[in-house]
Amino acid sequence: MFWIPNANPHFENKFSKVHYFWLEIDSSGQVCREIGFSQAGVPLTVAPVGKNHGIFSDLGSAPEPLGNPVDPDEFERTFSKVRLSIIA
Repeated sequence: MFWIPNANPHFENKFSKVHYFWLEIDSSGQVCREIGFSQAGVPLTVAPVGKNHGIFSDLGSAPEPLGNPVDPDEFERTFSKVRLSIIA
């Protein structure tokens, strides 16, 4: 018998409520970070953070097709805000 650790301990119960993601993708097409939002636009998940590997950042690849680009500063502000709420 072996134990498989939970890949997203803070967010497993929130993924069913995520309706869309913002993805930070590097120049080679790899997903670096992700933010998951509710249907109402409330950020629910961020990854990678601590033991939370995320979905797309863990896979490394982005889904196709991608949506509209997100302003990098807006991504950073939102990611940092949710990240701090996890650490606090």
